[in-house]
Order: sequence, then C-alpha cells, then structure tokens
Amino acid sequence: MRDHPTLPPAVATDVRFRRPDGLALEVEVFRVEELLRRDLQHDLESPQRVRFHLLVLVERGTSSHVVDFEPVAVEAGSLLIVPEGHVHAFAAARALEGPSAVFTAGFVGALQADAPGVAAASRLLLAAAPVVHLGGHARDRAARAFEVLRGATSEPQRLFATEAIRAGFLVFLYELAGLPEVSAAVGAHEPEDPLVGRFLRLLEERFPRREGVDAYARALHVSRRTLDRRVIAACGTTARQAIAARTLLEAKRMLADLELPIKAIAEELGFTEPHNFTRFFRTLVGTPPQSFRAALPRHGGSAGR
Repeated sequence: MRDHPTLPPAVATDVRFRRPDGLALEVEVFRVEELLRRDLQHDLESPQRVRFHLLVLVERGTSSHVVDFEPVAVEAGSLLIVPEGHVHAFAAARALEGPSAVFTAGFVGALQADAPGVAAASRLLLAAAPVVHLGGHARDRAARAFEVLRGATSEPQRLFATEAIRAGFLVFLYELAGLPEVSAAVGAHEPEDPLVGRFLRLLEERFPRREGVDAYARALHVSRRTLDRRVIAACGTTARQAIAARTLLEAKRMLADLELPIKAIAEELGFTEPHNFTRFFRTLVGTPPQSFRAALPRHGGSAGR
C-alpha cells in the first residue's frame, strides 16, 4: 500500500507531504477509511500539524474532530477542510468513510499561471469553516469532484498523466469552491466591514513581525483609533487583542510539533528572547508553553521539550 502523506511518524506531529511512488505532483486522493482501518488510531488521535491541505467528504459515519484545538462534529454529508499549517486530530472516529484529498500550496501555486481562477477558488474553499454541511445536491456534486480527481491521479505513469492530473484538480477545486454551502460558510464568519476584512488579511501576512496596532493602521491608511473602533465593532476585541490572539494561535500550532524547540518558536514569532515569549504565552493562556505542550493528548509518544 502506498505511503500516504497523512501518516505521521510515531512521535513527530509536523506532518509533511510524502509523494506516493510514481506520482510526480503533490496531490493525492484516497479513502479515509484506509487510515482508520489500520492500527494507527493512536497516531490519528494525536494533534498533527499538516503541511498540506486536507479535505474529506464524509459519506458514512460520525467523528468528533479537532481543528486548531476546537472540537467540531463530523457526520455524513460533512466536508471537512483542514488548510495547510493547521493542527487537527481525529477524536473517537467511528467507522468514518469517504474520499479524502491532500494537496500542497506549492501544487496550487504552480497552476496559477495557466489558470488565473485557481488562487481565488482555493482562497474561498480554504477560508470556509472547518466543517461544511452539504445538502443532497451539493453532496453529489462534491462526490463527483472527488471521483474526477481520483480518476485523474489513478495512473500516474500513463502518457500525459501530469496534464490529466492538473485538469482533474481544476475540476475538483472549482466544483467544491462553487458549492453554495461553501460560500455561505465563508460569509458566515467574514466581517461585514471591509476595513476589518483587510486588517485580518494583513494580519495573516504580518503577524510574525510583532508589529503594533500603529503599524497596521498606517498600512491601512487609517488612524489607530478608527481601526480599533471598527475592529471592536466587528470582532468584539481590540486590534491589539486580535494581533495577540493570532500570534497565540500560531504558537499553539507550533507547540503541537514536538520536534520544534521553544526557542525556535519564539524566534519564528518575532520574540527577541525566549523568556519574552514565555511571558506572553503565560499571560494569555495561564500556563507556560512547555506545560501547554505537555498537556496535549498523545497516543504513542511523550511530550516534547
């Protein structure tokens, strides 16, 4: 059986794409029950930070899933979406069945020159909620999209296989991104205020720089007071709190990787000294990062340093 990219080593939880034999592009389709049938449930129940996008269309079964440390319910008709860099875990999966697709950001980026709509479609799809519940018609469309991609990737050695895989992926992406339920899921948590939307998108790009509210206000050509007022109205938090929350989420994601030292996490997040990062984390969470990491559920490995 092929070496699926979602299968981690026994302890490491930073899970990178490992290309199956013969497949030249970073995309694959397989049945999720292939994972759940194996004697690897303990690994799947441990937090994993994936270095690829993961989509699962649930045909049968139920599962408590965890995405970025928040529990979500998965059932028949659910489209599970775990973007690259997020942390997820199967928690008490029970006979979950359905197709699953994994693909990397690099694979999507390589398609943009020839298919300009790819960037917008992938952003829309990956911005949806972790679980999108599909109605009957949408479920059928999604199933066909997975089947198109599965067929395109099934014979990677054939003539023009690369072109077929790229074409199959475009159908897959456009079909899923075009589902009304996906658009509704994105709109449900998108701020109505366009300024706040721009702030949040800018925050995604710049949070590791450890910039203050003034820097964001200048970049958005508004005063700090205006930005703060609009963020409070839309999100219920100040702009400063939103910046801190985004940094904290990334810290938690990185702490799920047992192989990554605390010092390296601090540096990656823009802290000049590890103790400054520890103080920041303790202030917001109530425990130091080492304790948070040690408390993460593990089923087959011990907590890291």
